[in-house]
Amino acid sequence: MIATRWSIEFGDGLRIPVTAIGVVIGRSPECDVVVDDPEVSRKHAHVRVSHRGLELVPLGRNPIDVNRVARTTPVSLEAGDGFVIASLHVTVVASDGDSAEPPAWTIDVGGAQLGLPRPPLVLGGSGQDDVVVPGWPPSAIRIHRVGDALFVEADVDGVTLAGASLTPGSVEAVRDGANLELAGRRAILVYHGVPGSATRPAAVGPERIAIRVLPRGAQVTITMGGVPRSLGVSERRLDLLSILLDPPPPLRRGEFVSDDLILARVWPRSDRADQGDLNALVHRLRRDLIKAGLDGPALIARVPGGGATRFVVGPHTLIDLDRC
Repeated sequence: MIATRWSIEFGDGLRIPVTAIGVVIGRSPECDVVVDDPEVSRKHAHVRVSHRGLELVPLGRNPIDVNRVARTTPVSLEAGDGFVIASLHVTVVASDGDSAEPPAWTIDVGGAQLGLPRPPLVLGGSGQDDVVVPGWPPSAIRIHRVGDALFVEADVDGVTLAGASLTPGSVEAVRDGANLELAGRRAILVYHGVPGSATRPAAVGPERIAIRVLPRGAQVTITMGGVPRSLGVSERRLDLLSILLDPPPPLRRGEFVSDDLILARVWPRSDRADQGDLNALVHRLRRDLIKAGLDGPALIARVPGGGATRFVVGPHTLIDLDRC
């Protein structure tokens, strides 16, 4: 299938692409297209790609003239359609996806094939989601990219990836051609890059990990491939990182640490914390790493079925647990 690439063109000939996260038009300087007119709302309209194609969502109180019809509710757009916001005249343009370099990943939802951007893409049944899938709960699934690696984060029950159920809050790596399903609707994730690049190589460990302790948590800087990436972590996630990077003897850095040892260190005053709490903490730390541009599931490995966890480090990884 050839994906359709959507753009919007203005009266002066300027044309901008409509990415998977859409284009917001309004008076606010935070909008993608700013219209300096008092009749225009701060966020007046959202042009986005949905499972039906291109869609215009009015956000302000005033109607939007679409093909000379005043609209106050979402409306589907086709190539050649036009809409007017104050003095701004916009025309919808469509082109074949092979007219430019194809995206590394696409997601096929109900026959509509969308390129996946690097920022997280949110799929759900709400009008505020990046991709609207009728029948799904709001913000049901988030898709993250780190380089050419893709990860799915489930925010609700009932999500399956390649036939396996996902726990809400978990972050799982995606393989080419995997099916993502929820409430009877299926999305297919397809890789278009260099063959074999979509399969993540085994992590060899960072060159350096530095942790600076703050009043409530810590700043963590991890250098991989010569690129330092920083993230903030809570106190509990810091406790998890600390025992994984500096486990008690006779364990060495990079080895699996049992759940019992981790639970005793992270929840020292609680006899109710269990493997479920630990799984949730691991999911959150992996997600923090992904948001920082790191492969969280590859760096923090769990024994299949649970029982032990490790942080993958190399033989020459420099670890500074006290200062940056």
